Amino acid sequence: MSLHILKKVLVAAVLSQAATSVIHALPLYTAREGRQCDSCHAYPFETDVQHAWKDPALADRKCNMSCQGCHTDPGGGGMRTVSGRYLAKSTLPIFESENRPWHDQKRNVSDLVRWITRPPPDLPPNLGALRQAEPAGAPQGGGGREDKAAKPAKFKTHQYPPGYMWYDPFVWSKPFDAETTPHIHGPEYGLYGKLNADPLFQVSGDVRFAYINTNTTTAFFPMQADLGGKFHPVKHFTAMATLGLVGRTDQFTATRPRAADEMYTIRNAYLMYHELPYQIFFRVGIFQPNFGMRQEDHTAFVRKNFEMDLSRKYSAVMGVEAGLAANYPYLTISAFTNNPGQAIGDGKQNFIINPQGWGATATAGWRDLAFGGGASFMIKRRDALYGGNLTAGSVDGYFNPGRFWIIHPLTFMGEFAFGSYGSTALTAGAAALSADRNFYASFIGIDYLILNGFNLKINHHYYNADTSAKSATTGRYGFGFEITPLTWFKILVEYRLVWLSTASAASYVNPFDNLSDKQWVIISHAYF
Repeated sequence: MSLHILKKVLVAAVLSQAATSVIHALPLYTAREGRQCDSCHAYPFETDVQHAWKDPALADRKCNMSCQGCHTDPGGGGMRTVSGRYLAKSTLPIFESENRPWHDQKRNVSDLVRWITRPPPDLPPNLGALRQAEPAGAPQGGGGREDKAAKPAKFKTHQYPPGYMWYDPFVWSKPFDAETTPHIHGPEYGLYGKLNADPLFQVSGDVRFAYINTNTTTAFFPMQADLGGKFHPVKHFTAMATLGLVGRTDQFTATRPRAADEMYTIRNAYLMYHELPYQIFFRVGIFQPNFGMRQEDHTAFVRKNFEMDLSRKYSAVMGVEAGLAANYPYLTISAFTNNPGQAIGDGKQNFIINPQGWGATATAGWRDLAFGGGASFMIKRRDALYGGNLTAGSVDGYFNPGRFWIIHPLTFMGEFAFGSYGSTALTAGAAALSADRNFYASFIGIDYLILNGFNLKINHHYYNADTSAKSATTGRYGFGFEITPLTWFKILVEYRLVWLSTASAASYVNPFDNLSDKQWVIISHAYF
């Protein structure tokens, strides 16, 4: 692979930020929020019933650190379950609308402001005036811990929510067989504040805009617009579908503007049987198969180069999948036919259903409160006209020292993925469109939650496109932060240093000697 070609690939990778993944499928939340149980539900901290909380038998536990804990799609991304909605309202934003987790009630911006503006020791405040200004029994203002006596009864109230309420506006009603008695394998009314735990209908949306500034390009463009819907008529059965627009970067990557029917895709459309012991599920339809560590930035090398990039119109497949998330261990297995769309080189790229070849994935591992690890395997067999044969594997993991050092939410994550494309064509004469190559990629990320709603990020992404070519290696360092001011909005700002190797490089490459681009990326993200 020539240096010129690799540079083109890098530019295309930057611009493909135009269609990053769907909402909040973040391994960071999986890894970090295990430090405290009341991030995702109203755990009865500091109440008389706290000691009544008994862990049920393993088969009956609903708590897990896997994607399906917070997302309707067991593979993560898109519409959120009630746990995911509760997390978005209580834990993630600066201005929460549900009870802040107990151990985070002193991590608010208002607490920092009070600390900075407090009088020096030689000028004590007028304590008498302060006591008169605060009503008796009131909780500490601006995010202080709540008075124990003032805490509401919120432990297994099992009351039906209203059919519709503005506080939880994108869900309606309840399943036809809903019960207020304990739901052993499904969400229970009364454990998630004022949220409807088990709605009959639900809609979701995801809209993103991006600003990118590089050495050669400045652009502001819409990245994504997804709309999803769910129908959950009775216990165990759910129908789900999501329609998405594929981001537009025609002015940089295409010779002609795309037609309207070339700019949409079906993210998923499936029927699922779930709410079973060990959180087992089965689904059939269109979905993205499970592989590796799902990230919000699907231009990450460990995602994009393994066909997991949702800027791809055809990242989803058609088939069946089964899995479980029994508290900490997890397992998923899928079998499918690929849907690669139009053949390579076709002049028109409108979305079509075009089954080609077959494939399978398997993932397994352990996701605990303080640590986790897993492995994935994927195989795709199809004509070279539709991408050729792919065999890939991945190992990933995280460490959450914040579980033990709870006032410092520090999280480490990483993944190493490897793959091989084969030139063997299933149709005679098509082999010239693909070539044999082995490749691998890695990701390392470190996050630190400074205050509620403020997260610092450092990461490194690495990619070797062809292990037999010296000049096929590239990577990037990222330094940035996320601000989540509201329950439905966040902003990511990241500065990236991109490097690539050259044909004349030594066997050891110092990335800072081979910097090829400096990039600013700003992404605004609204979701519901």
